[in-house]
Amino acid sequence: MASNLPVLSDHFLVQYILGKLVNQVTGCELVEDANIDEMEDYPFFTFKWIDFDQEPNADWLGKHRQYICTMQIDCHSNSSVQAMSLARKLFEALHEVPYRRFFKQAYIVPQSIGNTGDRTTLQGINYDHDFGFDCSFTVTGGFEFLEKDLNFNVEDYTIESIKGTSSVVGSDTDGAFNVSKNKEEI
Repeated sequence: MASNLPVLSDHFLVQYILGKLVNQVTGCELVEDANIDEMEDYPFFTFKWIDFDQEPNADWLGKHRQYICTMQIDCHSNSSVQAMSLARKLFEALHEVPYRRFFKQAYIVPQSIGNTGDRTTLQGINYDHDFGFDCSFTVTGGFEFLEKDLNFNVEDYTIESIKGTSSVVGSDTDGAFNVSKNKEEI
């Protein structure tokens, strides 16, 4: 069966990865803000491109050009508390290493992430509460991926113990150390 997805590359790849992140972290769907009339169930997230293609510098060679793009990301709900909470949850996930890896595997790095704020319009008569933030991404363009190439599993690692040598500690002695997860030197 053929996929109806556009090529997973550049801007669409940012949208695709963000959609996977939104779904995994909040359980919501991510749609383009121009398509909210199709959304029937709250809550959901929207995105809108603000700056599509800003050059970080003029010195690039080859086919994998770097650029910065910025999008507005908002959570919509019929409850202001829920919209605020879910937007904050996504905001925090974009700062966490396991979720940033979603982007890193595709040569994309979330950069400047603005503070979460209330973006509700027509406050008194509107049942659509809207909280969100702007996020910039540095993209190394020109790479194409298949869905099977991307990994969206979050693995929680537990460090059981740490072993260091004198060169790690910074001393000239031959002393080494071993520390267990219970902070006990072994």
